[in-house]
Amino acid sequence: MTRPFVWLSLAFMLGIGVDYGLGIPAWMIGTGVISLIALLFIFPSTQRFFVFCLAFLLLGMFVSQTQRMVPANQLSHYESLFSGEDITVTGTIISDPQARAKRTTFYFEAEEVRKPDVVLKTRSKIFVQVFGTLDGSYGEKWQISGRLHKPYDFQHGRFSYADYLKKHDVTEVFSVGRDQPKRLIDGQGAFFHKHIFQIRRNWAAVLHSSLPPVSAGFMREMLLGERSPLVSNFRAVLSRTGTVHILSIGGEHIGMMACLLWIILGVLCFSSRIHWAAMIIVLAVYAVMVDAQPPVVRAVEMFAVFAFGRVIERDNDAANSLGVAAFCILLFDPAALFDIGFQLSFACVASIFIFFPLLSGRLKQTQPNFYRGWRRRVVDVILVSFAVTIGTAGLVAWYFQMFSPVALLTNLLIIPLTTLAVWLGFAVILFGLCLPPAVFIFSTCLLAVLSLMAAASTLCDKIPLGCISLPMINLWQVLFYYIFLLLCYFTVTRLVKLISKS
Repeated sequence: MTRPFVWLSLAFMLGIGVDYGLGIPAWMIGTGVISLIALLFIFPSTQRFFVFCLAFLLLGMFVSQTQRMVPANQLSHYESLFSGEDITVTGTIISDPQARAKRTTFYFEAEEVRKPDVVLKTRSKIFVQVFGTLDGSYGEKWQISGRLHKPYDFQHGRFSYADYLKKHDVTEVFSVGRDQPKRLIDGQGAFFHKHIFQIRRNWAAVLHSSLPPVSAGFMREMLLGERSPLVSNFRAVLSRTGTVHILSIGGEHIGMMACLLWIILGVLCFSSRIHWAAMIIVLAVYAVMVDAQPPVVRAVEMFAVFAFGRVIERDNDAANSLGVAAFCILLFDPAALFDIGFQLSFACVASIFIFFPLLSGRLKQTQPNFYRGWRRRVVDVILVSFAVTIGTAGLVAWYFQMFSPVALLTNLLIIPLTTLAVWLGFAVILFGLCLPPAVFIFSTCLLAVLSLMAAASTLCDKIPLGCISLPMINLWQVLFYYIFLLLCYFTVTRLVKLISKS
């Protein structure tokens, strides 16, 4: 069987989906997995892979079921007991506190919940919003007073804020007023995270001191994952032109950083194995720095799977590596399968793996003189952009009720400029920390690139029918689109083989 990890990961995903739909008891699923493993020694070798796929399907169901089990002391079981009145919560800050719009927000691992007549020992993750300031950092233990309530369900299209928090294992929000007591119990914090987040704050300060406010907010969002209200209008333009992904740190940004690191390490004359190992370490630290946001963690995990094969000097199949990365992510977080970031990330990469070799291979056969040199590089960018556009069109229509035909053109213009902006942004940070007088050169170049990005996006946004609003579509229509896409791929592949033979 070619590319076994692709089929095993697909079986694992199917198991997660079946569990969410049917909810079969975990003990039955576990029994099925053990039985199938035992049957591996009975079935002939030609049928064992099919048994393996069934085992991974049941394993996906089992992992999904166990991940959704809520411990008995979880705070959500006692919501009616504590909601609607002032309570005191003791616990640990487990994210970097973000101060914005006169509020400080962070994730908090509650260890004790107390009111005058009740004390509950728990281990629950809650989202805390402090009206005012709270000078805390990752790993510090605090005792804070406020009110517990369900998250307000802000909705935009298919996006639900309550569902977003639930995917982060949060079902309760804790609001703390300006005058309510807040007491630091243990200020030592987590040494590594504390210093990593301090580095991020230093980077943000360099960007603010070197760039105008709007440009600094844009670069902080693109490099540090800090959402800025100053770029809300430009974000809307990027959304309509299908390029809003440049603001979210994910696979695209990790790839740009990996290229920059490869160039730097190449100048230092390290061996190829050291290059890949160092890139894994640096990108893992960067993922922690941006508060381990799920898209970043997914992208770094995917890169680590690819890079590890290079470290051990083994050629790895791209599709197999993608299957391994998907399995590793879903094994620890099955709910990620239903996250839009996970779906778009893997749809992008999978569509590139599927359609780019077909299109580029056909051009190489039919137009060998044209498809070479600088023209090949330009055409490759166009083909990758086309593959990503058709690979994500169904999901974009499902979640955002829009289709952006202009996205192909806009991405051709924006992605190269985004690469320059990311590289120049890190140059501004580096020289701002080490050699401040030289920052002016890089900040001027960065502002020019950002101006070109704004001009290109605005121009594409004015193209008639560049963004088409769609009615709400159902899941079957999305599935039909992707089935039709795969049928087209297999048909074209078959025709190409027949033409090649003739």
